Amino acid sequence: MSRILVIFLIATVSQNCFTSGAIEPDQGKLKEETILTKVEQQQNNDEEFDQVQFLKRIKSMMVLYDTLKVEIDKFYDNHNVLLKNIANTENQITKLYRHAKVRKVYKPTVKFEKFGAKYYHIENKEKLSWYESVYRCRSLDSKLISFQNQEEWNIIKANLRHYNLYWVDINDEATEGEFISESTGEKAPFFKWSYGEPNNLTDENCVEMRVQRGLFDNDPHSMNDVSCSKENHFICEANSMEI
Repeated sequence: MSRILVIFLIATVSQNCFTSGAIEPDQGKLKEETILTKVEQQQNNDEEFDQVQFLKRIKSMMVLYDTLKVEIDKFYDNHNVLLKNIANTENQITKLYRHAKVRKVYKPTVKFEKFGAKYYHIENKEKLSWYESVYRCRSLDSKLISFQNQEEWNIIKANLRHYNLYWVDINDEATEGEFISESTGEKAPFFKWSYGEPNNLTDENCVEMRVQRGLFDNDPHSMNDVSCSKENHFICEANSMEI
């Protein structure tokens, strides 16, 4: 309790003494003890009040700390995921350019035919790696074929040479088992796997259309995962062609 309050109480008692006349010694002592008791009680109340407020502030700060810690942990998790995605993308780009430079890829004059709503060049003579096939199709202002549905699969399948193997634009180089379309960077929308595929036997990260192999394959062509360095025929796809 502040000194001002003590002085005020003592002054009040003194004034009462003067106004009421002389008091007995015992009575004066009793009033003095009463004043001191009230002063001590007030001091105790003030101390208890300060302690309660202090504990409330500490508790509030601890809650705020826990909340901030959760948000910081989320930030670091998102940051790590972003770094991983950037690293995977850079790795794919590096591999693509490295393998594309294995041989000199020229831009030949080729013929695109319209099947359904799109234009296709089905290469039945030259064989390239998956990376080189991607680059070759780009050089022809097109992309490696990206099947969207069963209808497109049926249209192309009807125009293929039965015993040729062809690349499609799907790979799982970034994350094993997560097959991505090279042309969109998103999960491939359509699959037609051979029986028992994909199996990733020997670092098989790219997808080909292969001829029927087993008794359980009921389609002349089906999808198989295979090494990206293997050489296959390929199919380029374009939505439109300049005439």
